[in-house]
Amino acid sequence: MVRLKSKLGSIALLIVAGILFPLLIIELAAWIKPDLIPPEIKSSIFQVEPPFKAMVPDRELGYKFAPDLADFSVSLENNSFTYTISTVSLGYDEIGFRDDGVEGDPYAVVIGDSFANCAGVELDACWVELFESETNKDFVNLSVLGYTPQQEYRMLVEYGLPLEPELVLWVFYANDVKDAWRFHYFGSGAARAGEFWESPLKSWLAQHSAVYTTLSFFWYNRYFFSQLGRAGGAGAPNSPEEIWWLANTDLTIPELVEGFALTQATILAANKQTTANGSNSKFMVVILPFREQVYGDPKLHPRFDSLNETLMDFLRQNEIAAVDLTTALREKAKRESAPLYFSQDIHLNERGNRIVAELLQQQLESVIAP
Repeated sequence: MVRLKSKLGSIALLIVAGILFPLLIIELAAWIKPDLIPPEIKSSIFQVEPPFKAMVPDRELGYKFAPDLADFSVSLENNSFTYTISTVSLGYDEIGFRDDGVEGDPYAVVIGDSFANCAGVELDACWVELFESETNKDFVNLSVLGYTPQQEYRMLVEYGLPLEPELVLWVFYANDVKDAWRFHYFGSGAARAGEFWESPLKSWLAQHSAVYTTLSFFWYNRYFFSQLGRAGGAGAPNSPEEIWWLANTDLTIPELVEGFALTQATILAANKQTTANGSNSKFMVVILPFREQVYGDPKLHPRFDSLNETLMDFLRQNEIAAVDLTTALREKAKRESAPLYFSQDIHLNERGNRIVAELLQQQLESVIAP
């Protein structure tokens, strides 16, 4: 019996060693060569540094554009081409904004992420600047690459509303829902107010263990990856991009259900703050579609559109003005021979930015004060 127990103990030790040794090797390899851990894993959840070199940390916002940038070169995710970012202060200290500045009091502020910041094109080709020219109104662009709805709300309250705009354009894009969930639990950059960081042990491991970071990435996204696998199951005729968006717009996934509720709450708070800012202040949500929504398989349109339609229903119920450019962009895409999005990137190209500016001018003509 003693010999049996001894053998069982030895086997157990071998099993534990067999598990721990490979993990130790992975951990050491990651410390020696950090690039072994994909950046998507390192930044998707435990983003402890600003995601772009043009950014600086900020305790409340997580990160922000550095002030006084001059033609700073930025590569898109696929590194196929670059564009430049310059920033102005708008009268604030220690922060920059990708805008051409203001003359007098601004008419409107634009709040959003990379789709409002026009990633991939130069500033003069950005739909915000084109819309500004077409309406002859001064639109201040406070959007930042990679921002979540919570960060957008903080930007609006801290820097947008003090400018006393007559109009706030809140730009929504489908990835906002997943981003809202991520920020709620993990924060972003220097803003570590998420629930995850309340645990000192988790906090330490997230910043010091590559194995823990990798395993946590898959654990916290387990429902999303499960649905992603089903969407891309055997025999699925769709492209990887379409499969990705099928999962990202599926409001049966727990992460997205929670993220959507967080997004709704944030928009309600932003609307309340805006309308309380002045008797003439208006708040409006602008919904921009993703590339596969415009050019993807028409049979998938109902599933792609369900997220935006659910949001539009919510906005109508709460009497919040909104415009969804999905249908209009689809119609434009049918008539336009040139594409409206980059072929190797998710963002609007120069032509797409111009079309968005034209469509907004048409649809918001009655909203924009003469």
